[in-house]
Amino acid sequence: MKPLVLIIDDSELILQMLDMVCQQAGYRTITCNSFSQVDEVVLDEAPAVVVSDLNLPGLGERDPVAALHAITQLESVPVIIVSGIEAAELEETAERIGAAGAISKDGGMPVVQAELPKLLAELSGS
Repeated sequence: MKPLVLIIDDSELILQMLDMVCQQAGYRTITCNSFSQVDEVVLDEAPAVVVSDLNLPGLGERDPVAALHAITQLESVPVIIVSGIEAAELEETAERIGAAGAISKDGGMPVVQAELPKLLAELSGS
């Protein structure tokens, strides 16, 4: 069975693009457009990886990695942060909050499309 990826982003366009990239790379996906939806989603199986925007509605000042890892089914699942902030700053932030990887949308969608499948393969073991 293909690994499952949980994708969280408040932009419907970005959510659809990330969903498409993950599916084209051979992953099953489940999507949420806010952090509050994650609790509403019945996770019959834990995802292999979570791909999340850095700034999610419903989180306030909490970092998404800590918030996601506080959910029992997600406590040990690697989180890839995708954000529009500059790549070097995003890498620093990702390391500080314990994200398993980070991709800046600052470089445009081709960068996301090139980098996301590599990170997913590395983190999901596929």
